[in-house]
Amino acid sequence: LQVEIREEAAYLSYETIRGAGGLPVGTSGKGMLMLSGGIDSPVAGYLALKRGVDIEAVHFASPPYTSPGALKKAQDLTRKLTKFGGNIQFIEVPFTEIQEEIKAKAPEAYLMTLT
Repeated sequence: LQVEIREEAAYLSYETIRGAGGLPVGTSGKGMLMLSGGIDSPVAGYLALKRGVDIEAVHFASPPYTSPGALKKAQDLTRKLTKFGGNIQFIEVPFTEIQEEIKAKAPEAYLMTLT
């Protein structure tokens, strides 16, 4: 049992869970993290966790446009982020058919932005 006494209150705890520092996860609401497999998205997830956001990870898989390696990397990155935010749900969105519909129906000038 641990006791921490401060001016405004006393806090009792029985376990210390090491985290990334910052706010406790879940105190700043919930958010979705789009994981592509690159470096920017897990860094954004880490920073969100430090700010207390409870995140779920989503990856848009669209083979053959994305590799099976990208899916595995996104799953691995999610596992690594759990060290800082507890259990993080990983959601894989099969996106190939949707991407092909967008490609077939959208003006060519918009394809880079839309897909």
